Amino acid sequence: MVGSPLSSPLDMLANPVGGGLLLILGPPGSGKSTLVKRYLAEGLAREEPCLAAVVDEPPHRFELELQGHVKVDLSEKLKEGLLHILDFFTWRGGVLVGDMRYKPVTTLDAIIAEAEATSPWRMAVDSITTLAFHFPADSVWRFLDTLRVKAALRGNSIAATLEQGVHSKSFQESLRHIADYTLELKVEERRVLWSEQVRRYVRLAVPRQAQVGKWIKLKS
Repeated sequence: MVGSPLSSPLDMLANPVGGGLLLILGPPGSGKSTLVKRYLAEGLAREEPCLAAVVDEPPHRFELELQGHVKVDLSEKLKEGLLHILDFFTWRGGVLVGDMRYKPVTTLDAIIAEAEATSPWRMAVDSITTLAFHFPADSVWRFLDTLRVKAALRGNSIAATLEQGVHSKSFQESLRHIADYTLELKVEERRVLWSEQVRRYVRLAVPRQAQVGKWIKLKS
């Protein structure tokens, strides 16, 4: 397949072909959150409006790690409205009001409403796995499908992370089914003499076309 993104899966982070949903799927420690931050960083480098729904970590930590992927000052991008960060983390610790730079959200509908209000060219959800621990699986599926359709209609894109081996096979496959592309990650641990070597690999799949690329080693 000439010109296929299958041969260069990480190019999808820079240029999400056709918009829609990019599902980033892998086991713990495979680098899912790092890739979703790279996806946002690519957009910010192009001055594309970005929205991040931060579920798995404090939003200030997410911002700090994202800052490591970009040359621009993210605090300025937040002030300019080029970057919006939704805080789905803080309220779960019993704190109703966190850092005022981040928009607190407590429901799936609130995330959709913010996506409607800001109309981002790129949106990230990190992670779908934690959302599925707080809401019914079918609600999370509809939530992600709604975001996918809205993004596709505008020619925009959304990247979402999913932990492999945590959910039921039917739930995981249902998310694969609606994904336009899937970045799949795997980790291999090898013992060399007295040290452990960890190697991470990525490949791109196009589920609806039954196309799967080759595994490519990620740089450390």
